[in-house]
Amino acid sequence: MRAAKRTYLHILLVLFLTITVMFPRTAWAQVTALDEVRFFLRNYYVEPIQEDILDSPNIDTLLYNLNDPYTYFMTAQQYDDFENSVEQRFSGIGIYVDLTEEGCKVTGLISDSPAAKSGLQGGDLITAVDNHPVRGLSLEELLPLIRGPEGSSVQINYLRSGLNYTVLVERASFLVPTATGEIKAFNTGYIGLSSFAADTGSLFGNCLDKLRLQNPQAYIVDLRDNGGGYAQTALEIAGYFIGDDLAMQVYHRNSPPFRLRAVKHDYIVNRPTILLVNNYSASASEALAMAIKDHGKAVLVGTQTYGKGCGQQIFPLSRGGYLKMTTSLYRSPLSVSINNKGITPDLIIEKTDPLKVSLLLLSGKDTGLKNGLVKLNLASQSFYIDTRAACQPEYWAAYGEILDKIGLGLMQGQGIDWEKITQPELTDRRSLYYPGYRLGTDALRLTAGSSFTLHFPQSINWQSVSPDNIELITSGDGERIPLAFTRINGNDIKITAQQPLLADTSYWLVIHPGISYDDGSLLQSGVVCTAASISPETSNPNEPEEPVLNL
Repeated sequence: MRAAKRTYLHILLVLFLTITVMFPRTAWAQVTALDEVRFFLRNYYVEPIQEDILDSPNIDTLLYNLNDPYTYFMTAQQYDDFENSVEQRFSGIGIYVDLTEEGCKVTGLISDSPAAKSGLQGGDLITAVDNHPVRGLSLEELLPLIRGPEGSSVQINYLRSGLNYTVLVERASFLVPTATGEIKAFNTGYIGLSSFAADTGSLFGNCLDKLRLQNPQAYIVDLRDNGGGYAQTALEIAGYFIGDDLAMQVYHRNSPPFRLRAVKHDYIVNRPTILLVNNYSASASEALAMAIKDHGKAVLVGTQTYGKGCGQQIFPLSRGGYLKMTTSLYRSPLSVSINNKGITPDLIIEKTDPLKVSLLLLSGKDTGLKNGLVKLNLASQSFYIDTRAACQPEYWAAYGEILDKIGLGLMQGQGIDWEKITQPELTDRRSLYYPGYRLGTDALRLTAGSSFTLHFPQSINWQSVSPDNIELITSGDGERIPLAFTRINGNDIKITAQQPLLADTSYWLVIHPGISYDDGSLLQSGVVCTAASISPETSNPNEPEEPVLNL
């Protein structure tokens, strides 16, 4: 951090000396803030500016006519706020929030924060801050209400389990790490980057060192909602993936491009890597993503990025305040420009959680026998989905979106070979969630009640029947419906749903291997049957109130 500040101060000293040459001492007293802004724009803006724009009568009009959302004037307080946002330094109560239609939902708390000590919990719904209703506010409008000077207090009204609560919370100062790491499912190393502060590169390296001790089989780097920060930080992080290869090409006015190389480290990550991005991934985070992507070291999953392929410098004005000004454009190592375009991910995920999708992509491994695996290729890299994970409730919908997006480009393991998925398999999908299971041809229609009879071909061992091997699943999202089992006779089981079924909704009845018969033999393969809960208006009066499904 100190080195970065020394460099910055050196730049400011050079600028100051330049200004004093342009404005001799005898005229210095007459130099206005507008004169300085004109000087900086005329000499350092990324491209020449028309004189009629520079001749605007005041700073506000000049910057408005320039029509550059990244070039603007900041007061001293706004500059401090900007620095604090990059460094993730703020004063508040220590909560993470998500906006909903009802209000502001608490999604997490910083440990030992004033919010945690006051009794606030994840899941609480904040309805008002200092008697100001929060419903309908944007995040930009909400955060200043919650944040404030250290030691000041704020009144929080919230709902929990339908009951209203009010608590007075004293604000404190926080410095939130901009890089955090942990091991997630399938032994996957995860690093989240919230900003590119001056120390984020070293924090990233520390996270990576700790994760490497646990020998992860792959990595996920989360750049979602990362608005960028220092370009040097992007170069430091890129070095862990591409060494000291070319990472970025920076274009200033009237000069050839600077070819910036990544910072070399003692090792390079050699495991499969996925970068998560969304429409709030911008600037330096986009530069990092493109640098790693161009070198074929990672694939991108998520939504289109913001599209900020330009860099700014901050110039202090002698009369107070700062000018933040666009001074450069940058391109990727392969000369790809993202300015006003953004980056299109290798796999666009819009409906489900891209993190769960990415974990699922890393869940399987081709060890020769391919049964139970689904394969897909992204950016010339192969990924393997373990369908045993895909059919679990946590990943069910994520797998469904993968099937939607990749479609016939998927391949399914059969012994030691891969076979292309067919359109009937993609339409039905049962064999893609439960490969090797027999697909029942009879559809179960659940009408008047939520009970039905399951008829086996021979007498079953009742002790082998449990909720683990007979499941009723909502086919759209994988929700498991709680079931109760009643033995009717040796061959028949009455199954009753313990919660109301949704009308006109598709379900799957899954009977897993493991049920045994009285003669000691086993149900050789699992069975997946379709079921539908139909509304009374569409039911047939001749249908039995309690349907029977024959296996």
